[in-house]
Amino acid sequence: LVAPLLDVRAETGIASDIASTRHPGPRTLLEAHMLASGALGWCAYRILEIHLGFIHRNELCAEWKDDSFYKVGLTTKLDHVNVPRRHAWFGGKRSKTSPMLVEDLPRNEQKRIVGKLAGELKVEDYNRLDIHTFVYDPACNLFDRGWRQNWFGFWCASRWHPHATGEF
Repeated sequence: LVAPLLDVRAETGIASDIASTRHPGPRTLLEAHMLASGALGWCAYRILEIHLGFIHRNELCAEWKDDSFYKVGLTTKLDHVNVPRRHAWFGGKRSKTSPMLVEDLPRNEQKRIVGKLAGELKVEDYNRLDIHTFVYDPACNLFDRGWRQNWFGFWCASRWHPHATGEF
């Protein structure tokens, strides 16, 4: 987290030195480096965000990958289905589309899938839903003790016996 900030600071200093030169080569190289650093920083941020979520929920990567603790909720979106909606910003005209939610389905379909764990769904139902909008259910995760205890346990709890030396 600190390295990208130092990189930006260094690049800013170098940019001010390059601005005084008349050669386009160094400026082009600096711009390409800044673009590559930004792309790499974005990827690193996404990975960091996922791992912070694991700590927050006391969840393993394999459990997250398998959707072990995620259920279908009324706000779960249907994948690749958009419906027109009215926007007050545009005079109430149908000018935007929004993803269709499970709550927009007929009641019999809602009853069939709402509250089910992702792993319990039929393949057809699972494929219709946007998996990124499943709802996390902490009651399914036996190790989720609330975010404060999860964070404290991750950062402060000892993971080895007091007499262990750390040798393999």
